[in-house]
Amino acid sequence: MIDKADLTKLERLLEDVRTTLRSGDYQQLAALATEQERMIGRLQTQPQGTAPDKGLPARIADAARRNQRLIEAAMEGFRSAARRRNEILAAQQPIKTYDRSGQKTSLESDQATLEKRS
Repeated sequence: MIDKADLTKLERLLEDVRTTLRSGDYQQLAALATEQERMIGRLQTQPQGTAPDKGLPARIADAARRNQRLIEAAMEGFRSAARRRNEILAAQQPIKTYDRSGQKTSLESDQATLEKRS
């Protein structure tokens, strides 16, 4: 039978992961992910059977799904930020065009800098 204490630890760990995702502390998230993998590995080695608290597995599954949605949202945020950064950098590149005589030319833009916001 699966140990209730281990399931409870996993439930708390999933809550810690949620809190860490929401705070944006991604360095801490790496440590929690390692701990989560360890806990899941431990649970997988235990004999299967009915959980001591019938609602606990459902709560764990709900917490895991919620965390997955948060991870997906964070990843989309990273992708969006990277796209925006690339747009800004591309806008700083000279525009390649042709002059009146058909010769290639480049239009230089003012050297804009990225604004850093606090």
